[in-house]
Amino acid sequence: MQSEESTSKGAANLLGSDPSRFSDITNRLYIVVIVTIATAAGLGPATLALRHIAWLPWFVVLSMLTAAITLANFRTAATEVPGKMEFALSALGAVFPFAIGALLWLVVIEVGHWTLQVAGAGANYIGEKIWVPSDFLINIFEFLPPLLLVPVFSNVCAEESATSLYPNLAGAKSAFYSLVTQRRKALVWVTIVALAVLGAVSALVVIWGLIGTGFYVFLEVYLFAIGASAWPSNEKTTRSPSDLTDVEKIAKVFEAAGYRVERFPRTQKAEIDPLLTELDLLVQRGEEYIAIKVKIGSDSSEPADWKTLSGLRTAAWVLLENRTLSRESLRTMLVLVDLSAGKSLKMAARREMSLIVSLTSEEIGRLLQEGSDPSRQHEAVERWLIMPHSRSASSSSRRAAGAST
Repeated sequence: MQSEESTSKGAANLLGSDPSRFSDITNRLYIVVIVTIATAAGLGPATLALRHIAWLPWFVVLSMLTAAITLANFRTAATEVPGKMEFALSALGAVFPFAIGALLWLVVIEVGHWTLQVAGAGANYIGEKIWVPSDFLINIFEFLPPLLLVPVFSNVCAEESATSLYPNLAGAKSAFYSLVTQRRKALVWVTIVALAVLGAVSALVVIWGLIGTGFYVFLEVYLFAIGASAWPSNEKTTRSPSDLTDVEKIAKVFEAAGYRVERFPRTQKAEIDPLLTELDLLVQRGEEYIAIKVKIGSDSSEPADWKTLSGLRTAAWVLLENRTLSRESLRTMLVLVDLSAGKSLKMAARREMSLIVSLTSEEIGRLLQEGSDPSRQHEAVERWLIMPHSRSASSSSRRAAGAST
C-alpha cells in the first residue's frame, strides 16, 4: 500500500500536474505556443543553411496565426490537466512535421539549383546562351516552399497536439501520459543518448571548423528522428473523420425536418462521459427526445448484432438520469449506414422498443442534395419514427427521395 502511494506521488511530481482546471482560451494559447516553438526549432537549421535566417520570424508568425485559426472552435473536455512533462513531449513531437517540411524545402532548393547548373552546362556545350534568373527571382523561388508548407504543417500540428493533450472524453489521459509514467526509464535513457549524440557531433564540428550546410542538414535529420519518437500514437478516443461525416449528415437531415440537434452530447463529468461514447446525437422536438447512434459499415462488415444497441441504450439512460428527462419522452434510434441488421439486433430492438434505420450512403446523399425540398427530409424522418423495427429504411428513403421528382 505504501509503495503504491509513493509511486503515485512520484508520478504526480514527474507530471507536475496542477489540480486547477484551465480555461479553453488558456488551453488554446498553450497549444499555439507549442506550435510556434516547434516552427522555430524545425525550420531554424534550414534557414541557417540557406542563409535566410531573417525569414524565420515571418514563418513563425504565419504558423502562429494558422494554429490560432485552426483552434478557434476547439473546446476542452473535462480531462485531466496535462503535466509539465506531457507539454514538453508534445512540443518535442510537434517539431516532427516541421522537420519534414524543412528537409523537403532543402531538397527542392537543391534540385532547383542543380537543374540550373545542368542547364547552364548544356547550353555552354552547344554554344547557346541560357537565361539566368536574377537574385530576386531566386529568393522568390526559395521563399515559396515554406510559405506553402508552413500553414499545412501548422494545421496538422495544432490539431494533433490539441486532440493528444486534451482527448474528447472526460477523464481520459493525454496521449503522452503513459510515455511519462510507464516508460520513465526508457524516456530518461533516450534523452541522455540524444543529448550525448548532439553534443558530441556539435563539439566535433566546432573543433574541425565544419559548421555549414552539412551540419544544419544533420540537425534537421536529428530533429526529425527525435520528434518522430514523441509524435502522438495512432490510438484515438474519437471517431474517424469518415464516421463523423456520416453523423453530421444524419444530423442535418433531422435539422431540416425541424428537430433541434445536439451533436455528441456530453456532461463534462469524468465519471459519466465514458458511458456516453456510444451516443452520437440527441434530437428534440417539443417534449420528444431521440438518442441516436450512427454505425458505419463497409463491404466486409458483418450484420450488426444486439451489442450495438446495448451500448446506445446504456448511454441513453445515463444521459436521461443526468438531464432529468422522463423515460416516456426519450426514444432510442440506431442508424445503420451501409450495414444490415442481424437477427439478434432486430429481436433486441423489438424487446426494448428501439428504432432501427438502415440506409446507404447514396440514399443519405440524395436526401441532402443541394436545392432539395425540406419536406423530403421531414417525410423521411417521420417514416423512420413509425417504422417497424424489423424493416429497412431504404425503401422509405427512396420513396421520400422520389417524392419531389
